[in-house]
Amino acid sequence: MKALQVPQDDDALPSMIPTVKRFMGYLSPHKLKLALVIILMGVFALIEAVFSLLMGAATNIISAGPGPVGPLYQIIIWLFAGAIIIWISGAISEKLLSNISQDALYQLRIDLFAHIQKMSLGFFDRRPIGELMSRVTNDTQVIEQFISIGSLQTGQAIMTIIITSIVMLLVNQSLTILSYIVVLALVGASWLITKTSGPAFVLLQEKTGDLNGFAEEWISGSKTVIACRQQEAASRRFSSMSRKVADIGEKAQFSALISQQVSNIFTTIVIVILLLVGAYALT
Repeated sequence: MKALQVPQDDDALPSMIPTVKRFMGYLSPHKLKLALVIILMGVFALIEAVFSLLMGAATNIISAGPGPVGPLYQIIIWLFAGAIIIWISGAISEKLLSNISQDALYQLRIDLFAHIQKMSLGFFDRRPIGELMSRVTNDTQVIEQFISIGSLQTGQAIMTIIITSIVMLLVNQSLTILSYIVVLALVGASWLITKTSGPAFVLLQEKTGDLNGFAEEWISGSKTVIACRQQEAASRRFSSMSRKVADIGEKAQFSALISQQVSNIFTTIVIVILLLVGAYALT
């Protein structure tokens, strides 16, 4: 894993703060839409928490044996209504975030293009054209995907954790504290894995940008490459860069898969512990 480590600059974290502030500036014109998205995320998480309570009540009714089915029908109706609310809130959230991301990316592209036009000739001498094109196209696409998809999933996960924790505390405080002890261990293990996989993905993004930049320069200057008979040299360099990206990507994806497996193991441990403690409490 040593090959995946990237230099850690002490000023890396502080330098991110102005970048985040500039990025938030593109979202600030959409404060009302963002507030509505957050509310809808809370509704989504609340309904999912209520689902768990309703499923528990339905299980108790069914396990009790023959009896009136009216309460069970009511639970089924509530589950159906909750599913409709989740679908509506999710659809509206996705629509709003899609609108926000497109507006933010539109303004970002305009500002980025205007900024590039103001740069000196020395800047273009130091920067390959392919790299600049990769920044304008691929990197902005990654930002769009984060706003429209990643932020929604992250927000829903955070809201679900908060509301589910509140419901768990109301139902059984002891089991909640016990489960979160294991969760804290999971967070620690995930942090250790991220220390390795994080630099790997950073390096992968960097090398992928270099590869895309070289490919764009190669294609745009294909006439010059052919005229100078440099096809084989360009192909060898492209193949070498592609192999590096593939190797780094394989190691980065392996690190991510390890994180998922560790999460599954800790989830199983939590379930087993809760089942054992619950069974002991019932005896």
